[in-house]
Amino acid sequence: MVELIIGVLLGISIVLLAIKTGFDKDSSFYPVLLIAIAFYYVLFAFQANNTYEIIFETSIALLFSAIAILGHHRNLKIVGIAMILHGIYDLFQGNIVFSTNPPQWWPLFCLGVDVTLGIWLLWTSSKHLKTK
Repeated sequence: MVELIIGVLLGISIVLLAIKTGFDKDSSFYPVLLIAIAFYYVLFAFQANNTYEIIFETSIALLFSAIAILGHHRNLKIVGIAMILHGIYDLFQGNIVFSTNPPQWWPLFCLGVDVTLGIWLLWTSSKHLKTK
């Protein structure tokens, strides 16, 4: 449970830093963040040295990347939804791929970060962020 709280606090910190620096005014900030987050499991797959998992996790990361790009061009709410879905994926990833072996605390931590960022983006995308 501590992992989840730390993830939420990190998500809030990212939002506050984005606001303070003005990064949140750039409509590409959150899509790029989603792309970066999605590729963490590719790193874990490489650490596991399993070709199937590398291909599988790369496919999932590319799917989230495509959604991030689509959301950047259409509506940032799509990115917010995808961010939340990635957090849910974190919870179930271990049931889909077994030896990728992220740190034990990772699923709840990442869920906290992803859902916090996703909710923030859904809430603010219609008010503050420019969409194309």
